[in-house]
Amino acid sequence: MNMNKLITFAAVAASAAIPMSASAEALSMSIAVAGYTGTTTLKNFQALVQLCDGKGTFQYSQCAANDGSDLWFTDSDGNVIPHEIDAWDASADSFVWVRLPEVVPVVSGGSPTTFTMHWGDLSAKQTASENVWKNYNDGKGGFAGVWHMGTASGSANEPDATGNGFDGVPTAISNGDLSQMVPGDGVVGKARVNQTSTANGNGLALPDYSSALADKSKFTISGWWSATALGSEFYPRFFEMPNRIDVCAYGRLGYAYLQNIQINLANLANTAVDNFQSPGFVHLAFVFDGTVQNLYSNGKKNSMVGDRTITPVTSHVDFMLGGKKGANRGWIGRYDEFRIYDGAQSADRIKADYDTVASASVFLLFGGSGIASKTLTEDEDWTGLDNAVLAGGAVIDLNGHNLAVAELSGNGMITNSASGTASRLCVSNDSAVVNTTVAIGGNIVLVKDGDGALTSSTALSYTGGTMVRKGTIQAPQSTAAYDAAFTPFGIGKITVNSNATFNAQSTVAYTNAVILNGGTVKGGAGDGGKRPIVMLERVTAPSSINQSSAAIEIGAEGVPVDLGGNTLAISIASDTYFRWNGSLANTTGKLVVTGSSGYLQDMPEASGSVDMDVSTYINLTHAVRVRDFRVSNVNTSAGTGAYYGIYVSGTYTPVGNYYYGCILQDGAVLNLSERSGCFTAASSLSDGRLPSNITNARKTVQFPDLGTVTVKLAGRTDLDAIANSDSNYIVKWSGHYGRPATTTFKLDDETKEKFTLRPDATGLKLEKKKGLMIIVK
Repeated sequence: MNMNKLITFAAVAASAAIPMSASAEALSMSIAVAGYTGTTTLKNFQALVQLCDGKGTFQYSQCAANDGSDLWFTDSDGNVIPHEIDAWDASADSFVWVRLPEVVPVVSGGSPTTFTMHWGDLSAKQTASENVWKNYNDGKGGFAGVWHMGTASGSANEPDATGNGFDGVPTAISNGDLSQMVPGDGVVGKARVNQTSTANGNGLALPDYSSALADKSKFTISGWWSATALGSEFYPRFFEMPNRIDVCAYGRLGYAYLQNIQINLANLANTAVDNFQSPGFVHLAFVFDGTVQNLYSNGKKNSMVGDRTITPVTSHVDFMLGGKKGANRGWIGRYDEFRIYDGAQSADRIKADYDTVASASVFLLFGGSGIASKTLTEDEDWTGLDNAVLAGGAVIDLNGHNLAVAELSGNGMITNSASGTASRLCVSNDSAVVNTTVAIGGNIVLVKDGDGALTSSTALSYTGGTMVRKGTIQAPQSTAAYDAAFTPFGIGKITVNSNATFNAQSTVAYTNAVILNGGTVKGGAGDGGKRPIVMLERVTAPSSINQSSAAIEIGAEGVPVDLGGNTLAISIASDTYFRWNGSLANTTGKLVVTGSSGYLQDMPEASGSVDMDVSTYINLTHAVRVRDFRVSNVNTSAGTGAYYGIYVSGTYTPVGNYYYGCILQDGAVLNLSERSGCFTAASSLSDGRLPSNITNARKTVQFPDLGTVTVKLAGRTDLDAIANSDSNYIVKWSGHYGRPATTTFKLDDETKEKFTLRPDATGLKLEKKKGLMIIVK
């Protein structure tokens, strides 16, 4: 086998055994639903098939008709399944909706749902297009209404694709101008422009659809929305059902930027505001299950007022889409693919509805007459390849063997069906950034080598973990969902070796356990002010966290990090926050936190023995117990009525101008050898507490009751001058609490032969020992 060549794993086109027409050859292509990552099997799911020249083996020139009428689809058993052509453009993209009997989740070692597209035969087997949407399952379930938008303009009705006859009626609500209701660019083909200025009030009135609802208190409303301009004085409406639900934009949101949603429920008496940020089109889904109303935005559930009884739709209900009846509250922008579903849809279904549109190139993988497969056998590990391109629909089963490539691209899938044996997939690119959308699943270890960066923009399901030996792995800087379900690097642990970086440059909450083996975690830009969360587990060599541009969080409350005797250095960028949610448990080692004007939102509790070297601002929400503590510029602010502090059992070394809230234990060392002059403690307590106003009690140090503190001065050159001065204090304390009389102070061994300490009500005086004169007669 030639190992140094470009290999393309592609699907192979083949003629299908179906009748030929006189005008064209009947062709077929298999399509895999590779992007469904839910946990349940979806029944009767509408998948969006987006076609263009070169999509798999499809070419417009192969069609027997210029309107797509020769197109048809079959499921994996060969049964004809319904489809509807939303938009057909032989010079660009065409959009087709296909109803799949079921879609199974893509899981480790499993196979995705597949179906077949046929074209090129005018005698194609067709079904009525409305069957994609109308009732099924013995007459139960389906859509009450579906409006694709963009097929009509002005006063022309917007057709209902279900065949139920609920066509939308353009309505000038208040000084409206229906001439502004024209087709515009949508998420699927064309959308409908509602209006373009705030001076008009247009809307799309929907007829009485309640007869199509089996249970009039359980239904789902969804659609895509894009704002052209929004103003707080207008509260433009997404839609309104009078006395039941009223949904509008809220607050001054800015140009072409949707940020806030206000929802009124049940006679408009209850208001909830949901905040999110998303430019361009936003997918919204409102689920009513009889007792609870929930909102999903871009496939992710948003926190809303729940447990509210929904007023049943028992009779005709006016429904205004894009406006409020009788008011100038028209939506300024576009809407597309609006639907009313008979029943409460699941979270998995709503996420899949979003993904089949927003991530169309990843959700469906296109092949030839079947998905091309390759199973590695015997000792057939493939190594040293310059590139591996997985064309749409290609599936490579490693079957327990390994694959090493320089780069990884395309829309295919790599999996490992061998049980108990992990395959290694090594990507060793040296270029700047390689963005892969290849689906990776099964028991695979993803290994990153080479100096370049590997970016994964899709959710991956491989379970063997990720090894970053060199270069960088990262998720996209901005992701559609800030959601733990988004797994750009599989399910296993992420190990970052020396000279390698894990760049958490998104809003992803990484659920992977991260092991820093001499490597670096780098904070990224985030999205909408949200911090990426890295579940750091263990530090097995001196490692670092470089918060270079924005905030990052480490772990979650109750999640410990083991330093294992190693050093973890955290660098906080100026004017940014770093939050540590977890703890340092059962460990030895050293934590170094630096930053000129950055802010450590919290300091981890150390249940083991750990040294801390901090030179930036910190904020405590709990007591911290450490061994050695070297510090400058620290603010240990306490909550109201609480007493928090840093309990030091080893050496406390103040080196800067600000060092607050240190509580020395019996046997601790106050190391003043790196300072000059007198060290001032603003308060020194004997009752075991710190003052509640500790943020204002600067340079606070607490000394132990009935304990001993060694004062280390070795190496200082100013001791003689201090001892010989009139005010010979090496430590001063002040404040209304006074000095703890029960503390014993002593000097370190290197200075005790020459100097002595004498405490009084003001502080510790440094006195020079006098020599003993012996007179011999």
